[in-house]
Amino acid sequence: MISCDNYKQTVACLTNSEVNPRVLIAKSNKVTSRDLNDNSFIRLFFERSGRIVLLNNQYAILRSKNLGRSWTLDKSFYYENDTTHALDIVQGLDGFFLYMKKENAPILKYDRKFGRFSKLDISFDEDYLTNIVETRNGIYIGPEYTLMSNAKLYYQKNSKSAWQEIEVPFSNCTSLKTLDRGTGKHLQMSCEYGAKVESIDGGKSWHSGS
Repeated sequence: MISCDNYKQTVACLTNSEVNPRVLIAKSNKVTSRDLNDNSFIRLFFERSGRIVLLNNQYAILRSKNLGRSWTLDKSFYYENDTTHALDIVQGLDGFFLYMKKENAPILKYDRKFGRFSKLDISFDEDYLTNIVETRNGIYIGPEYTLMSNAKLYYQKNSKSAWQEIEVPFSNCTSLKTLDRGTGKHLQMSCEYGAKVESIDGGKSWHSGS
């Protein structure tokens, strides 16, 4: 099993092999196997409607509204990728983000409420595609790890806003997170020697934390 999810009383799992990739569906103590013709898919999840969605490293999206009896392929965000880069998923407020650390690879935002994907336009280096933190105050993107004396965060208030650059005046910072249950004003990063740095105003000012 490489990816599983559940919806009400139904569990679906994606298995993968070069010979016989399939989706296994368990419902009412009965297991059904649905064969796939494509072994590239690596992620499975249920939408709120009960539709099954599969994703691969080329950002191809495969959907089924009848528990795998038939599928519809969506290549709206298709990206020609090599096999050396993994697709990462980061949880959002009501959905998640898909990205990979590779030049020109898109960031997709999935909205569970509307059941759709959209592309997140960025104006900075793809090396920053690691810490994606969605808050009610907006989206913050921070570095996985940086050796710069002044680390930078990027912030977007909403999808129509330009990205703002936020400087963090401490060295070797990583692991961006929020400490205020999603509002997004109280930020924390881990920096060199295990030090914690914090901002209580969305990155306008910073201080050493506890």
